[in-house]
Amino acid sequence: MCIQSLFSVFSIFFYLTGQEIATYLSVKFSDSHSECTTQRCVRTAARLLSKMNPSVDPCIDFYDYACGQWINNSVNLNYPSWNVLYETNMRAHDKIVHAMLKGTSV
Repeated sequence: MCIQSLFSVFSIFFYLTGQEIATYLSVKFSDSHSECTTQRCVRTAARLLSKMNPSVDPCIDFYDYACGQWINNSVNLNYPSWNVLYETNMRAHDKIVHAMLKGTSV
C-alpha cells in the first residue's frame, strides 16, 4: 500500500508537466499578483479540477479529494495499463502529430 501511495504522489507530480509547469512559472514570477485568467491557466485549472472529487472532505480522505475523479476521466481502455505519464505523453504526441500534419511548429 505504501508503494502505491508513493506511486500516486509521483504520478500527480509528473502530471504537472508541460503546460502546467509553464503556467505555474509564468504566474509565480509575474509582477502582477492577480489571478491568472489566460486561456492556458483556465485549461490547466479545468484539467486539474476534472481529476478531483469535491464531494469528499479533504481532511478525511485527501487522496480521494485530490484524485477521486481521475479514474473516471483519464483511463484509456484501449491499453492494458494507463497512468498520468501515458496520458501526458499521448497528449504531447497528438499535439506533435497534429502540428506536423498542419505544417506548423509545436
